[in-house]
Parts: sequence; structure tokens; C-alpha cells
Amino acid sequence: MIEFYQSKWFDIDLCNVDENLNIKKLPDHSFYYKFYSILLERHSSYEQVKQHVLSCNQPAIKYLTDVISSKGYKNILSIGSGIGFIEYELAKNNPHVNFYANDFNIESYFLLGAASLDNIKLSSTLMKNVNYDLIYLNNVDYALSNQHYDDLLQQIRGLSNNGIVLSTVVFKEDLKIYSIIKNIFLKYFDRKSIFWGYIRSKKEHNQIIKNAGYKINNKILKKHHNILIMSEELK
Repeated sequence: MIEFYQSKWFDIDLCNVDENLNIKKLPDHSFYYKFYSILLERHSSYEQVKQHVLSCNQPAIKYLTDVISSKGYKNILSIGSGIGFIEYELAKNNPHVNFYANDFNIESYFLLGAASLDNIKLSSTLMKNVNYDLIYLNNVDYALSNQHYDDLLQQIRGLSNNGIVLSTVVFKEDLKIYSIIKNIFLKYFDRKSIFWGYIRSKKEHNQIIKNAGYKINNKILKKHHNILIMSEELK
């Protein structure tokens, strides 16, 4: 597992988001809330920033769209929904499916203030009274320590009838030499960069998933867009 660093996100200097940020620790809920607030101030609509994230999330959107359609799923839970790009794209094309978008303070910045669709339900707490057909976590693992990764997988055990999907996963093996050198530069020489998260190897992901009581049933391997399909192991 390697730490990786970042200086900008959506063209926002990350070091300026929170003056009290400890650049040696992962950004917390407070940081992301402040970041999304700045994003909301700079962009008047979801459509303005959609182009920045749609392409990198397209493999996940396609996979989830195909699964939801072929299986006839009705209740989908997204954890770590952020601004809700994937949820919106899925919900508008599947009006008879309920999408439960979960993230901290999500009501404040979902879709950058745009009106949500009727089949998107927002919650800052995990709703455990719903019979979910599928749970997915898109581009979430990088922001979690090993302990928090395990804790989250443990927390959602028993909530999904048809398993868990981890999407837009980047493996350490996928990194090119250029990316590794750039990360070293950002870490040691760029004063505007901050500690942004972790990139794990396939083996490290497998171990955490196994320890949390799951098994990987299938993998869709595309560099920087890997998808892991998991189910719970019987205890």
C-alpha cells in the first residue's frame, strides 16, 4: 500500500480548502464538506462539472446499469455518494428503481444544489431498514485506512441481497513509472499537495475483503476503473 498525494481536485487548490488541515492525515468529513461548499460556489449547476467526472466513472455506470436492468433490481444503496454523479445518471435512466445515496452532510451539496429526482433518497446515516438488492461503493476505498475499510465492510454485512460492488478501484500494479515519480514529487517537493489517500495492491484488497467476511466472485479489470463484485462468506 502506498500513500498518494494530490494538489488539485476540480481545479480547486486542496491546500486552501481548510487552513487547519493536517497534510499528513487523511482529509476528514469537515474537509470534504468545505470542499463541496467551495465547489458549489464556483459552479452554478451539476452540468458544469459533470464533464470532469463522467468519463472516469463511465465503466462503473455501464456495469451497474447492465446489472440493474438484467436482474430487475428495485432498491440500490450507494455509500460515499459525494455529489451524486453516478446516482443521478443511474436514476434518470431507471425511474422505477430507488437509489439510496449515503454520505455525510449529503443533503447540503448533492448535485450541487440541483433538484434531485424522486427516486433518489438522500441520507447522512446508513438506513438499515431497507431491503437492498445491491450495494455499491464507487471510488471510495482510496479514502479509507485499512481499519476504516474493514469497519465499513463489516457495517454493511447483511444489508444486501445480492452482494457488494467496489468500482473505480485503482490497483498499485496499474501505476506507471510517471505516476510513481509524480507522487514522490508531490509528497516531498510540492507544498500545495496534501495526503489524499491510499493505493493498494490486488493482494492487499483481497486480504481486507477476506478478513471482513467476503469473497470476490468476479473482477472486471480495466486500469484505474477496476470493478470487484463480492458476496458475504457464511460464518
